[in-house]
Amino acid sequence: MKFSKENRIKYIISGILAVIIYMFLIQPILQTFMYGFKLVKDQPEKYMWLFNDSIKLENKFGRPEFVSVTGRERKSDNYYSYNLEGGYHVHIFEFKDLNGISISDIKFNFNNNYKSFKNRRVIILNKDVGNWPIISFKFKPQFQHSLHVNFNKNAPINNLKNGKTYISFFGQLNYMTLANDEGDQEVKYDFKRTGNVLLTFYTFHSKFYLIIISSKYELDENCFSILNLEQNLE
Repeated sequence: MKFSKENRIKYIISGILAVIIYMFLIQPILQTFMYGFKLVKDQPEKYMWLFNDSIKLENKFGRPEFVSVTGRERKSDNYYSYNLEGGYHVHIFEFKDLNGISISDIKFNFNNNYKSFKNRRVIILNKDVGNWPIISFKFKPQFQHSLHVNFNKNAPINNLKNGKTYISFFGQLNYMTLANDEGDQEVKYDFKRTGNVLLTFYTFHSKFYLIIISSKYELDENCFSILNLEQNLE
């Protein structure tokens, strides 16, 4: 069967359009479906063991406490957010590719150029949630059992507390990224609207957790008392 020149041009244009539609519409939807987080609402207590016993979930207007907890899970990592009494927001991340890492193995860089983070193939959370950090996750973070924590240059943040299984920082940040030994930045946190934050890197039973505490009010260093890290060693 012979095709006229006009028909060949139509087929070529149709093919180009099909490729464009797949690359910019269908493929992102498929990737989000494959690598996106699954919402979990029936396990509010999953990370409550990280808090002191006196800590209570926010219970405004008589709403059930579980409303104050949002869980997101996927094969590579979990992200749970807790709204606590007193206006505290606690964000807990469990990166499964970092299981077995020790606190002494983590490298901290206080002079980072966050612009090197490639904002492609990412899932972005919290863009419309008050004073929470905006978080960009790669579709499948690959830390390869190594962790480099990069703070933006000249950030007024200081080491607050150290323990056998944790290290905490308190202060203000614009950005923080998590990278592997190859320099690939896998997660970016945008803190420009959060004010003071407490960052705690914690290992327990060979698992790795990043805990971020922010608040709708002015946050001070005493917020560390929310956590139950030392008692968990007993």
